[in-house]
Amino acid sequence: MEDGNIASPKLPMLGKRNILITSALPNVVDVPHLGNIIGGVLSADVYARYCRLRGYNAIYICGTNDYGSATETKAREKNFTPRQICDKCHPLHKQVYDWFDTSFDWFGKTSTPEHTQLCLEIFNKLWANKLFSDYSIQQIYCGSCRRLLSYWQLEGSFSAVGDDLTLKDLRCKLCQTTPQFRVTEHMLFDIPLLQKKLEEYVDKTSVTGSWSRNVIRTTNTYLRTRLTSIFFTKDQKWGVPVPQEKYKHKV
Repeated sequence: MEDGNIASPKLPMLGKRNILITSALPNVVDVPHLGNIIGGVLSADVYARYCRLRGYNAIYICGTNDYGSATETKAREKNFTPRQICDKCHPLHKQVYDWFDTSFDWFGKTSTPEHTQLCLEIFNKLWANKLFSDYSIQQIYCGSCRRLLSYWQLEGSFSAVGDDLTLKDLRCKLCQTTPQFRVTEHMLFDIPLLQKKLEEYVDKTSVTGSWSRNVIRTTNTYLRTRLTSIFFTKDQKWGVPVPQEKYKHKV
């Protein structure tokens, strides 16, 4: 299957063992190297080949993460738009994996209309079930670049004591100006609200045998230590837009 053109999509088949295999998505602006192949792709590729030899209905998918924070930064450095930098880098990833003869059924990217539609469907379901909350956080802002910065977009040093962050000779990596603090609001995905339902679901998989014992043990370890809420939004322009007025400038 070629990216963007699924002539004959693989679908679950009744009466067959259906297996979905995925690898971690590489950042689009980082050219894959041997460590990426060994650490994230090789074992999944071997398993996919094994499944096909056994006659299982298996599909192995991966793709580039086009929406990482590094994409906007790299685009600025190269005087490209984020879309242009993705269009330039994505084929390089595919060439590398093709050279290694990786047996992906599908190697796509996150910046497609299909991906956006799926993300929004998931968001709307979570929103309808009241699984979000507001959260204010202090972040570092570059007045010259007019954007909030991640730590890896900074040069210099800083120290943190509790919730207090102290800047020491800190500079924006792109424009070299001194940043400031700014309080910004984000959406939190309240995963702990799903704790009981997830525990019930994992118990059900133990009975049906649809998960391996190793996967069940690993999942139960996370559940025993209690789940925590995670940030659902980012302060950047390149990504899937949040369909809520209060967060319309976030992705």
